[in-house]
Amino acid sequence: MDTSNPNTCRTDEEILAVALREVVNALGLEPGLPTYDALQLIRLYDNLATQFGGDEELMRHWVHNRNSHLLFTPYARAHNPRYLKEMNEYLEGFRYR
Repeated sequence: MDTSNPNTCRTDEEILAVALREVVNALGLEPGLPTYDALQLIRLYDNLATQFGGDEELMRHWVHNRNSHLLFTPYARAHNPRYLKEMNEYLEGFRYR
């Protein structure tokens, strides 16, 4: 299948893989890690985009700096679904107040 043509039909897995690659790149995460929970990471991107108005520089800053409320640096734990869930719940706490 030719995936370079945007009009070509893609499977859900291919679409998810492309979205995951774009999120990993946008947040400055390690692209070689196969253990990312794609849906949680995309959810994190969405929460950060909402929090920071889509400013990817601020979003990367948040990911790469220690968070005193979470007590860890999100970058270091982004490959772990448990911590991704915690980051999302933390950010959604601001979003749905």
